[in-house]
Amino acid sequence: MFRRSFFVAFICITACKTAPMPLAELHSDHIDGPATKEHSITDVSDVYAFPASEMPGVINVIVNVHPLSRQHNHFSDKVDYEIVLRKLKVTRDDVGLRFVHSAQSERKIVCRFKTPDDHKQHSMSCDFGRLGTFSNIINDSSLSPLKSKTRIYHGLRADHFFFNSEFATSLAVDGKLLRSSGSNTMDNTNILTVILQFNIHELFGEPVGLTGISVGSYTHEGGRIKRIDHLGRPEVTNVTMVNRKDADDIRDEFNVHSTFAILEGAQQKKYTTRIIENLDHYDAADQIQDWSLTGKREYARLIVDDFLVLDASKTGKAKYFDIEKELLAGREPHAFGGRGIEDDFMDTLFSMIVTRGKRPISDGVDRPYKPSLANFPYLAEPDSSWSGWAKARLARWSIGAKENK
Repeated sequence: MFRRSFFVAFICITACKTAPMPLAELHSDHIDGPATKEHSITDVSDVYAFPASEMPGVINVIVNVHPLSRQHNHFSDKVDYEIVLRKLKVTRDDVGLRFVHSAQSERKIVCRFKTPDDHKQHSMSCDFGRLGTFSNIINDSSLSPLKSKTRIYHGLRADHFFFNSEFATSLAVDGKLLRSSGSNTMDNTNILTVILQFNIHELFGEPVGLTGISVGSYTHEGGRIKRIDHLGRPEVTNVTMVNRKDADDIRDEFNVHSTFAILEGAQQKKYTTRIIENLDHYDAADQIQDWSLTGKREYARLIVDDFLVLDASKTGKAKYFDIEKELLAGREPHAFGGRGIEDDFMDTLFSMIVTRGKRPISDGVDRPYKPSLANFPYLAEPDSSWSGWAKARLARWSIGAKENK
């Protein structure tokens, strides 16, 4: 059930930096359902994809997991992360423009871990298919011995997600827009991250254009493989598909669908109906009706097919949802898309769900608490303050989220 208590402690922490209070629930797919509370290391909280400007055709994909991590948290040798990419095409049907894709164009990158007792010896190995397998020790950002265009990194870094919890709470729970205050709820928080840099054209073995990217987490204890979470576009579960009043929580069910699953029939109807109901709620926030029923159906169908979209044939700065906005406007997309580290995607989301992108809506927070780095591994050094440690511990305790120690 969607409750105000999910965000109350966030607001307390934002207002009382020196006396952190418990957090309850997180945005951007941070802790987006009961399953990821039980298995925090499987919780894929954010995915970024943007070009490496100094190397044409080379992109960076960042996968953040285990929100509210601190120095004692680590990856697990029982959990794999699978980055799945498919070539996309645009077609038109009776609803509007949509992306189509097939398994024949699919490429996968699978990252696994070794976690001996000595934390400094933890390592990650990522299988890039035709590009080969690359391994490194935790927190090592040096080039691979092969001096290739492929680089990998894993370790603890600052969480670059940013938003204003009081603003988000008021909109999500009460359907009211507050005056933006500029207070970032995510100050002093960290995540565990996997950062990959590779030539996407070489991965596919040919030049590619529109590409979808989705990430899944899997456990494999006792020889059984089980999907726990997946993420393509941010906020599909915790905002767009969140449950209200006495409605069922369908986030876990949505998260375990196979990456790039083409949902049809009753399954698709369940998720699109929830999105449309939530759009009705958000559309009323500014007392101006911007969403038509046809528009809501088109948006819901687009979001249910959950993957981050970029155009690998383009150059320039990544900008979240630019491609989808062109598609929803009935135009063939020309933007790069993807998602940059400092993209203010929450404002993009608020503007879309409240005004259908016609007018800007801002929560007043426009940057992460630490600036990103200019070069690989891009994410800033983690916070090591006492207040950040207390904030993370109290937050995880308040929601009953278990840690990987």
